[in-house]
Amino acid sequence: MRSIAVRHMFPAASSNLALTLEKCASYKWNKDYLTTKLTTTEYLSLYLKLHAYFYTCRELDVCASYVKTLTDALIPHIATQSFNSWKLVQIFAINTFAYYHPCRDGEDQAELTADEVRMRSYVVDLIAGSLNAFLLPVYTLKQDETLLDYFALPVVKLTLEWVRLHPQVLLEEGFTKRLQIWPSLSRLLNVLQASLKGFSAQSYAKVPLPEDSDLQGFIPLEKAFMDLNFSLQEGSVTSNKLRGARLLQLGDWLAQNTPNLITSKMNNEVVVFEAICGTQVLPSSELIRELEELSLNKVSSPSPTPSETASSRASNTTPEPLSLHNPSIDILSTLDTVQEKRAGILKPQMLTSDDGSNVNRTRSRQNVALQAILRRSQEQETKQVTFKTPSPPPPAPLIAPPNPPADWRNNNINTPRQLPPPVFPFPPPTI
Repeated sequence: MRSIAVRHMFPAASSNLALTLEKCASYKWNKDYLTTKLTTTEYLSLYLKLHAYFYTCRELDVCASYVKTLTDALIPHIATQSFNSWKLVQIFAINTFAYYHPCRDGEDQAELTADEVRMRSYVVDLIAGSLNAFLLPVYTLKQDETLLDYFALPVVKLTLEWVRLHPQVLLEEGFTKRLQIWPSLSRLLNVLQASLKGFSAQSYAKVPLPEDSDLQGFIPLEKAFMDLNFSLQEGSVTSNKLRGARLLQLGDWLAQNTPNLITSKMNNEVVVFEAICGTQVLPSSELIRELEELSLNKVSSPSPTPSETASSRASNTTPEPLSLHNPSIDILSTLDTVQEKRAGILKPQMLTSDDGSNVNRTRSRQNVALQAILRRSQEQETKQVTFKTPSPPPPAPLIAPPNPPADWRNNNINTPRQLPPPVFPFPPPTI
């Protein structure tokens, strides 16, 4: 998709994408549409199947149920950090491409078909549901400067950048039915503002963030990056603060242009953001408690930054070709490996210790297909090849030539010289 939504499209990219999504569409979904318990592999497989339908504008009735399943199932995955920062940026880029695709040829939105308009509304619903999932864990995180390290902040910033380019999406049902987005965002902005005292964002006005560099040249966000100089780079600490400062700038834009959603006011020389919808749409205390329990089971290792894991290395690596026998596993193998959790949708797995007490323990589920591939590879390496050709015979012993007689010199002198036989047995006739 990155090779299509650019100014100079790769000629074969469109057909390659169509073939790839056709493989994704063949994924067999056997679970209930209302379930929210999906492993990361199941989530990504269903996600790619949904976008295969979006790309061709088909099975739209099924797409509505898929969107609900994916948006609900994403919440526990964000709470447990099942996806790293770059994976979330990938998901966001695919969503924005689906919204951009019907108008890629410069068509006006009024010229879209009814199915295309309906499909785009599902895409907006998916983006809004994802943004809600990214912001809900804010209630469970420490309200200090450590919030700058929250792994979902890059995709939150990109989503708000996209919303600023398309403010009309805020009027669609995907956003209007999720009013809990704005109290969560207000809470995030207020904490970030207190953590950025003394930081001068104006000095880094043209510095791109890692997620910006990863989406450089991507047409759906091209206007958002117009003022950036992609030859400039900064360290991770500065990038985290710069990201927080730009989120505050996006919050100011929302407060000025959408006063019915979020407002800002001065309080003791500090700008305070507040959602208009009030406390009636705040997440329930039970949901926050369950998110806190899930956050205890997350992987403790820090999530890599986007530029360290993906597109910054894309120019130095060649992707392996996709096989045709297993489309779901083949497509997912091209994405970064994510660790799967056994935790339920909003309940952690409890293991019983020897003394009968319950102990929280994180378990990881290995990809069955990947495990089979590795096992087959190990078996092939341990195989011994036996050649059935017969062994060569032992070499024959050397036989020394006989010694000549002692008087061979005298015999040669006394013995007349023997001439070779004539070519013709009879002499020619005499004339």
